[in-house]
Amino acid sequence: MFWSYFFLILSGVISLLGIIYILQTLWRTLLKKEAPYIPSPLDTAQQLAQHIIIPAKGVVYDLGCGDGRLLRALYNTFPHATYRGIEHELAPYVLFRWHNRNIPKEYLSIKREDFFKTNISSATHVLTYLFPHIMDKLLSKFEKELKPGTLVISVDFAFSKKQPKEIINLETHTTRGKRLYVYEF
Repeated sequence: MFWSYFFLILSGVISLLGIIYILQTLWRTLLKKEAPYIPSPLDTAQQLAQHIIIPAKGVVYDLGCGDGRLLRALYNTFPHATYRGIEHELAPYVLFRWHNRNIPKEYLSIKREDFFKTNISSATHVLTYLFPHIMDKLLSKFEKELKPGTLVISVDFAFSKKQPKEIINLETHTTRGKRLYVYEF
């Protein structure tokens, strides 16, 4: 009897948390115009590591990194670089920590903060999978903070006021994650 009530209460709490997460996502996406957590396809993550070379002294930031699959794919191919995820939302942050728990933090880590407030001046590469209006907001930050030669790789979304150095078309099985826009700052 006790366990029946326990599991009933537990399922209610989990359902309530799910509803709160959905409402919070709708609030941030529709009203605040923030990007929701939508993981990049696994095909995209694997192909990213085939097209982008990260040197041993490279420092890669992923702004809005979600569960960290882009960084993890690069780490698996180029393990001697440094990878830093920046994620504001709690659920993807927890997923990142769980999926990457066996990778040393000096190589792959995450901060839970607003990437607009994060200093990324040490980056050699920056990854994004963000809506176009957010990309355009980031342009001035990149122009101020990034060293000459830093590459910004955007999955699917381009800047409206900057031409890419290269556009890489990927062979994916989904409607998302089909194109990488590579910019040099």
